[in-house]
Amino acid sequence: MKKFLSVILCTLLTVSVAACGGSGKDSSKKKEKEYIKDSKISAMFSSPDDYKGKYVKLSGKIFVAPEKEDDGTYLQIYQDPENMNHTFIAVTKSTNLSDGDYVTVDGKIEGEYSGKNALGGEVKGPTISNATVKKSSYIDVVAPSLKTVKVESSAKQGKLTFTVHKIEYAKKETRVYVSFKNKLSVNATLDTSGIKIIKDGKQITQDQSSMSSTEGNYEQLDYDISGGVTSSGILVFPAMKPGKCQIVLSNVVDGNFTTEYSDFKVTVK
Repeated sequence: MKKFLSVILCTLLTVSVAACGGSGKDSSKKKEKEYIKDSKISAMFSSPDDYKGKYVKLSGKIFVAPEKEDDGTYLQIYQDPENMNHTFIAVTKSTNLSDGDYVTVDGKIEGEYSGKNALGGEVKGPTISNATVKKSSYIDVVAPSLKTVKVESSAKQGKLTFTVHKIEYAKKETRVYVSFKNKLSVNATLDTSGIKIIKDGKQITQDQSSMSSTEGNYEQLDYDISGGVTSSGILVFPAMKPGKCQIVLSNVVDGNFTTEYSDFKVTVK
């Protein structure tokens, strides 16, 4: 990180000196912040110097421990954490940040920095100064919801209840928020990985290759639920268009082995 800082500090110092050199009526005027459009963000990463002096709103994941200097805290951030791409530096007064945090960044573009990473490879990207950096979440940064459908509908058999609370449709995935309540005095076992969606006459299984549950620390639905306990979780399916569907839980077994349960089906309109 020190290799980055020497370059970045020089860049920021040059900008500060240039700003102090101005005088007269123009320097006393407070200029309105000019933000670049979202459609220009990729171009900004390709040529940061072309956007120097403008402002930008970004999000991403901190991937190196923050380093504190006299003028602020320096953060290295992936704007595209899934592909470890679009690296940038944010300089902020915030101190409650850590390696691995997902954040939003609002600040001034100071141009391009260049340096070497831990492996000796060259790394370039924009520097964002006077940045307001706030903690966010994996969902909001990597897989924001395009549409949320509140369901709050249940399927009940005896003392067992399967509930679908809501569905979030994102560009890269579909998240189904569910819970299972066991009011028996014995355990109930669920085929959690077998929960599926029936939509447009097709059966859609969960996306087992998705890393969202791990990276996003999604709550997991237990497969073995003790008596008197309710378990909740987020199920990850491939991206799909919103629409009428059915969430189906099969192969539920209780500890008494005396009751045969049919599929628990919740219809989403």
